[in-house]
Amino acid sequence: MTTQDRKAEAERLFFVEKKTPKEIAEMLGVHLQTIRGYIRNNEGYNAEKQRRKAENKGKAKAYKLAWDRKNRSTGRIGTGEEEKTFLKSQHCKDVRILSHEKY
Repeated sequence: MTTQDRKAEAERLFFVEKKTPKEIAEMLGVHLQTIRGYIRNNEGYNAEKQRRKAENKGKAKAYKLAWDRKNRSTGRIGTGEEEKTFLKSQHCKDVRILSHEKY
């Protein structure tokens, strides 16, 4: 396979099949930096990079939201005045504990 063929195949895999440079390097049997060089010289690289960043950001946000729902408590202590009263009393207790001299 010639250099031009590898470059064309790398661009096709990156832009059409949406493969990562690492996957392409393994498939074609060339160094990762070589693949990155082929791809970065293409005029559509920046647009594709931005698209992938936005896609990954959306995936990360969805993952974080799912993790929060699964692992964080959703129950509330109370509502309105009950919660204010509880928080105020808890705050007063915490202040007494933290300000107590230990001598």
